[in-house]
Amino acid sequence: MRKALNEFLTLDDLNLNGKTVFLRVDINCPLNPETKKIIDDFRIKASALTLKELIEKGAKPIVLAHQGRPGDWDFISLREHAEKFKELGFKIKFIDEVYGDKVLNGIKSLKQG
Repeated sequence: MRKALNEFLTLDDLNLNGKTVFLRVDINCPLNPETKKIIDDFRIKASALTLKELIEKGAKPIVLAHQGRPGDWDFISLREHAEKFKELGFKIKFIDEVYGDKVLNGIKSLKQG
């Protein structure tokens, strides 16, 4: 699977069956400033295409993201984002932490696909 320097690998080049895959996505969504609810989920839907492909290839994807920046008004939990993925038909286990036993146990409990 050696590639020339001007080429790069794509998901089509990889055997992801049974592999744990960290998928870092940019799902910063526009929010209503008063309710802090998502008003446009385009980025979530766009990311869903890659997530779907990983699942179809038998991967165990872990989605990593953030909304806004600490201290900014739009820095909120990704719980609503996870619900949007669920609405698109994905089985999502939302963990509102970035490290620790809860995260490690969540990763260990992932099922293929």
